[in-house]
Amino acid sequence: MLQQSGSHSCQSCQVRHLSILSRMSTERLGQIAQDFNPSVITFGGQDTIYYQGDSARYAYTVRSGFVKLLSILPNGRTHIVRVLHTGDLLGFEGIVGGKYAHTAMALTKVDVCRFALSELMALKQNYAEVDGMLTQRWIQSLTKAEDMLVELGAKKTGERLGAFLVRWCESAPKGIEGWVPLPLSRAEVGELLGMTVETVSRALSEWKRQGLFQERGGFIRLPDVERLCATVCNISRSEVLNVG
Repeated sequence: MLQQSGSHSCQSCQVRHLSILSRMSTERLGQIAQDFNPSVITFGGQDTIYYQGDSARYAYTVRSGFVKLLSILPNGRTHIVRVLHTGDLLGFEGIVGGKYAHTAMALTKVDVCRFALSELMALKQNYAEVDGMLTQRWIQSLTKAEDMLVELGAKKTGERLGAFLVRWCESAPKGIEGWVPLPLSRAEVGELLGMTVETVSRALSEWKRQGLFQERGGFIRLPDVERLCATVCNISRSEVLNVG
């Protein structure tokens, strides 16, 4: 169920360091306060934030929780394109096309910062910091899409699954003792990675037996990331993460 908690101050935002306003000083944020009026919105699990093809009026930054982006195919089938979490921006493709490219659905209870695309465009034109961050987000989204195409076309199923788990555990908000929430069923993981649910289940069961993967109550943990990368992905952790 959608709940709106009113206008929101960017200066005191708990995720500003992850947002498109992260490069702006407190003084500069004060300058835009009258022209930029974001609201904090709460969605319940399985709530739809927006629909593919709808006219795009708002963009959103995830403050907490998890969101999946779905592509709706002409035959009505859906495919998970990406899973987003704290700090991720969604809906900003409306700046270019005027419509949402995907359907955004909350996987868990989600708090988002909602802001009008018209206000975002004004900020982009008037503040170099915002323009730079939006360009960076465009490049990151394009790079992730290209990487996924390469993985789907060139990597074996186990390599895709292993790389996804390593990257997810690296980027998602951490829980206690290294446990990381993963709000996807095995079928949804398979849908995201182009694998059957049976293939996902067999791989995870085998990795559990080998001590490479643990799960409990919607959380996962990788006890030995380097060994998982070497055994399953045949490359190092830094290569999986594209660093170093």
